[in-house]
Amino acid sequence: MSFTKIFKRLHFSAYTLIFLVWMLNPLLADDAITVNIKGDNGLYLSLNPNLDFFVKTYQEQPGVWETFTLENFGTDSVVIKGFNGMTIYLNPKYKSLHGDNDSIHYFSFIEGKPGQYYIKTEIGRYLGVEKDQYVYASRRQFDNAGIFFLEQTISPDAPTSFSKTKDGLLYFGFGLIVLSAFSFLNNRIKWALGLLIVGALVLRFFMAMAANYLHLWDEQYHAMVAKNMMDAPFTPMLYANPVLPYPLLSWIEGHIWLHKQPLFLWQMAASMKIFGVNLVAMRLSSILMSTAVVWFIYAIGYRVVDRKTGFFGAFFFALGNYGLQLVNGYHSTDHNDIAFLFYVTASLLAWIEYWQNKRNLRWAILVGVLSGMAVMVKWLPGLLVFAGWAIVVVFFKNERNPRNALHLIAAVIVSAIVFVPWQVYTLIHFPEIAKHELFYNTAHVNQAVEQHEGGLMYHFKMTKKHLGVPFYMLLIGWVLLVRRIKTKELKTVIIVWAALVFVVFTLAQTKMPTFTFMIVALSYLAAAQLIIVGLNTIIINPQIRNAHKWQMFFSVLIIGFLGWKSIEYKALRARHTLWRKTADDPYKNRILTQKLMFNLAKDTTNETIFFHSRPFDNIPLMFFTDAAAAYDRMLTEEEVVLLIKRGFRLRVFDDGNLPEYIYDHEIDIINNYWYPL
Repeated sequence: MSFTKIFKRLHFSAYTLIFLVWMLNPLLADDAITVNIKGDNGLYLSLNPNLDFFVKTYQEQPGVWETFTLENFGTDSVVIKGFNGMTIYLNPKYKSLHGDNDSIHYFSFIEGKPGQYYIKTEIGRYLGVEKDQYVYASRRQFDNAGIFFLEQTISPDAPTSFSKTKDGLLYFGFGLIVLSAFSFLNNRIKWALGLLIVGALVLRFFMAMAANYLHLWDEQYHAMVAKNMMDAPFTPMLYANPVLPYPLLSWIEGHIWLHKQPLFLWQMAASMKIFGVNLVAMRLSSILMSTAVVWFIYAIGYRVVDRKTGFFGAFFFALGNYGLQLVNGYHSTDHNDIAFLFYVTASLLAWIEYWQNKRNLRWAILVGVLSGMAVMVKWLPGLLVFAGWAIVVVFFKNERNPRNALHLIAAVIVSAIVFVPWQVYTLIHFPEIAKHELFYNTAHVNQAVEQHEGGLMYHFKMTKKHLGVPFYMLLIGWVLLVRRIKTKELKTVIIVWAALVFVVFTLAQTKMPTFTFMIVALSYLAAAQLIIVGLNTIIINPQIRNAHKWQMFFSVLIIGFLGWKSIEYKALRARHTLWRKTADDPYKNRILTQKLMFNLAKDTTNETIFFHSRPFDNIPLMFFTDAAAAYDRMLTEEEVVLLIKRGFRLRVFDDGNLPEYIYDHEIDIINNYWYPL
């Protein structure tokens, strides 16, 4: 059937749903501004933690405590939030303003003269500043209400929402993915898969463009090392030109960088070599690999259960917020985890193909190659595929034969051939750092490295973030999935893969959010069972008149709603624009100074050294420019003299408190960075 005919078969309700999501979402999104609020006594309102978070007019100059976010501004239901995310509410005992995380109260801002507002509370009274400088709901009449002055801390042209181009990509990608579900429900499998893959790809390009800056942990370090690998692929470096002494073993300040295995960095470097040093090129491998995982999930689900399991698992992975945020580097360890997920999932799929295709040796060799590449991304957990394989060969009598054992051994040898040479190479060329990193990796088992700790339920609770499904519900999905898997061997292998990951990382002392994400493909297949059972139980009821139409309508409604909920649009906007950013949010300054960094790149050479940036901004400075080095501290006068003698051009960021010796030397002073607005 042609694509046109497929469209004709789609019901009007489906079109309506897409149209409403597309057109109304920007209108339904909250409007919010970030402001300092001055009382009519000339002092700024402060959410003071030293005063048990009461609001008081406290300071002549605004700072972090004096910064508030007004959500739904322009309506009669404004929510006021403080610098720490606390909601401001009316304390019922004192009728004063107070910060609290458990209560939400609404206020109305009534504008008098431009920039001057009267603030009305829910109980009908107006706010005013009293003699003790606290803010009370003490004014009964509008005539004697207190006057408050709003000073926006973010300029009107600053990005508080995504551009039309970015939003267009998001809605287009989402629309294609929802259309893929319509096609699948109409048994147009090829069209469904095509729309799903293209939609997932578009959505991931949106994610790569959503954050126009480098994230703090760990993306900026990965990006910087990858940039240096463009010219020296076998010498991973953070500071390619360490002009000042550095700690040898530090992965955030050092020279040689072996903190991660190199394969995903090589991929990022190759992309930037082809397409230039920019954020989309740096994230391109994650875009493509994450999209490929959509196909892998479908293929695994189809082979071990049925098409519906594979499709719905792939559908919700394509829209899952956590996986999307890994693509653009928001979550640590970002591109490393996407590449790891890709190679681990590919190795599991290759083994399933091997097992279902008469134990073809070529598939076994491919399993070895893919698992070896997984190790070259994130070390020994990449060998997961062999755990299930070994269990089957050892404990199933009908599979216990020399050929199967030899295939397993051959795959292990191939895997070792892939990942062992790099380990030997680094031990020879960078022995001290390589040994340190080997010890560091081992230490994750018996100690909480870098204070990454958590209880026994840590990784089980993380399933809610990974999939949007609480673990107890996912466990039901796992039971349903295992019951439907076609053979005992496959049941055993998949149980071993999932259980081993959760057991090992639960027992390990170091807890990181994405440790168990490596098997999220299997978890999505389990979650798909909940959708399938729900649709079959609640909606598929042939006793209803015109059942097919109702089935389609409610299926579309549920799938569209859950899919949009999975994306978490408001969370994306809050994370990657200035919307809802508080004064102490480090990404607020990254967004505001990104244009300055691009401008600095125009006249920066490899003889330039930046210093006195904000903490950790030294890495983006080196990534976006050709600077020899950048430091997020003030250089001493001795260091300044030394570097000038060596012929470097020094550039310092002025925070209004530069030491006198800066002016005694030829140093470029950069303004509008510490306080860009």
